[in-house]
Amino acid sequence: MKTRLLITFIVLAGVVPMANAAEYYRSKWFDYPDPTTMPKTTVSCAQEGSADVPCPTWSEPLRMCRKSACTGHTYKTEMLRVAPTFVVNGPDTADQAAKNAITGVAATCAATAINAAEGAAAATPSPEPAARISAGLAMGIAYFQSCISTVSGAAVAGGLINQLSFTIETPTHWAPL
Repeated sequence: MKTRLLITFIVLAGVVPMANAAEYYRSKWFDYPDPTTMPKTTVSCAQEGSADVPCPTWSEPLRMCRKSACTGHTYKTEMLRVAPTFVVNGPDTADQAAKNAITGVAATCAATAINAAEGAAAATPSPEPAARISAGLAMGIAYFQSCISTVSGAAVAGGLINQLSFTIETPTHWAPL
């Protein structure tokens, strides 16, 4: 039982790479203010005034210094906005996608054939290992050929579709109120 699971795992996991690297589609759905985040307000000086004011020292009691102050302020209020974006990712190339789909079908058929071969070898009443091995090989080959011959275009198309990943990203940005 452990051998069958290990072989099935190696066939399914080791053969079919599932790397989604290419972005096929990206579309911003809408943009809304985040209701849980307080607005951000920044204050800046719009107009500055300056004047000479006394700043005496012991050595210069009549010294004057130039001081400036903001006489007019501008306020800028911004809200954190969220922009839900639909993203579809998949394999780098169409060739890679087709290869992954066909490899997945072949891996599934191989796992089925291995299970059938082990079952046939275990069910063979002969105590001879050669008889069990030949019965297992014959059953495994027959199951694999039967599985591959029944694969339809829909199964390959399903394998292609299963390689696509659909996500909704939610990037944020600060925008004027």
